[in-house]
Parts: sequence; structure tokens; C-alpha cells
Amino acid sequence: MKFRPSKVVSEWIKSETAQRFFGYLIAGYGCLLLPLVRWRREAPPETQDLIDAEKPMIICTWHGRMFLLAGAWPRRPRKFGVLASSHRDGRLVARGVQALGYDAALGSSRRGGASGLRSLCRL
Repeated sequence: MKFRPSKVVSEWIKSETAQRFFGYLIAGYGCLLLPLVRWRREAPPETQDLIDAEKPMIICTWHGRMFLLAGAWPRRPRKFGVLASSHRDGRLVARGVQALGYDAALGSSRRGGASGLRSLCRL
């Protein structure tokens, strides 16, 4: 039997332990970046009123900036949830978000989008 490192690595990456490890690694990377970001917070008055009153809202952002949301507020939101894909890559992102102390809802346009949106609204 031939040893195939690519198969061993791909199986390990799918494991619960590896997913948890990479989730913490992503969260740590995000925390390292936060002090390096120059923040300019701009929000319409209606949105700022919601933020100040800590009212529920849904915020849309680009994937690459999701982990920077941890530093987007002068004080951390009491409850914060992120919608991530239910695919393996999305679950990895969800683990990173959870390592930062936030909640994650899983769903995507192809798999469970409606249930993901409902979960996000519950959060």
C-alpha cells in the first residue's frame, strides 16, 4: 500500500480537532490585525441610533472583513451572530467566529439558506 500524504492531510483537516485548531488560529490572526487597523466609523443617524440603543440589526460585510467586525464598535456588542456557509469552509469560519466569543448560524444559498437566516434572526 502506497503512503499518500495528501489523503492523510485532507482527512486530518476534516477532523473535529483540526477544525477547532484552525478556528482558533483564524481568531488569533484576526485579533493580531485589530490593533493595526485605522478605524473610521461612519453610520447614518438612523443606524447610529440602533447601535447606541443596542437594537437588533443585520449587518452585511465582505468575507475578508468579517473578523475585523470584532473591533468595529467602541464597546463590544452584548450579542453578535454571523451567518456562515454550511459547507466545511464555512464551518471553519464559524469556528473562528465562535473562538472570538460570537455566535454562528449556518446556511447558504444552496443549502439551508432560509434556516440559516432564521437562525441568524434568532441570534
